Amino acid sequence: HQTLRFSSKLPSTASMHALNDRTASLVEKTFARASVQPNMKQHVDRLFEMGRRKKCRQHVNPLSSNHQQPADLIEDWFGKSFRDPQLPLHLDIGCAYGKFCTDMAVQNPSKNFLGVEIRWPAAAFAISKAAELDLPNCHFISCNANIDLEKIMGDATKAGAAISTVSIQFPDPHFKKRNQKKRVLNPQMITIIERHLCDGGTLFMQGDIIEVMGEMRGIARATAEALVDSAEDADEWLEENPIGIKTEREKFVLAKGDKVF
Repeated sequence: HQTLRFSSKLPSTASMHALNDRTASLVEKTFARASVQPNMKQHVDRLFEMGRRKKCRQHVNPLSSNHQQPADLIEDWFGKSFRDPQLPLHLDIGCAYGKFCTDMAVQNPSKNFLGVEIRWPAAAFAISKAAELDLPNCHFISCNANIDLEKIMGDATKAGAAISTVSIQFPDPHFKKRNQKKRVLNPQMITIIERHLCDGGTLFMQGDIIEVMGEMRGIARATAEALVDSAEDADEWLEENPIGIKTEREKFVLAKGDKVF
């Protein structure tokens, strides 16, 4: 049981004005960041109408018709997304609400971080968080990576960015056999990633479902021509995350005492 006590002391008028000014400023900054993807604006608007709650479906069907359309991005969207678009880039595929990217951006100001997320509401929240933290080296777009990855990575390299890292972390496992075709990684994605990674670049993958991670690893090993697995033995897994910053899902899995592969 919990006792709730309501204070009769209301915030001062000055405090209310300050709060309103901060909210208005955040809305303005979020819309400015979202402007590189015009369709994002309606989702940002809805996000603030709902009080910036993290609320969206956990799973979506990437094969549905509305997720088969190319992302609506303005010309030079990449250059307008970062203060210095020529910094080394870390691309996080399936970034969810973006905390991994924002944490990484805070810790690594000499790198840019771009998160892509298929769920519009999650991407809108992530953009608002980057705006709230005033991160000049972090941005998010909503797209289907299996449709837009070539354009995203191609536009980044054209803007002068060296793509040093691509991460795919805790992807949707799509357990049912009929749904496994919806899994994010396929040979075409490996080919695109390999084409655009800079010399010495890294593809980092992790998850908590060993069958899914084994399949992803198998696809990468069978398809890649230049990328080399960190271990010769396909049954050998890293004991720790070499990046150092954990995703929210990773923290949850480890807190339960489960393994990450």
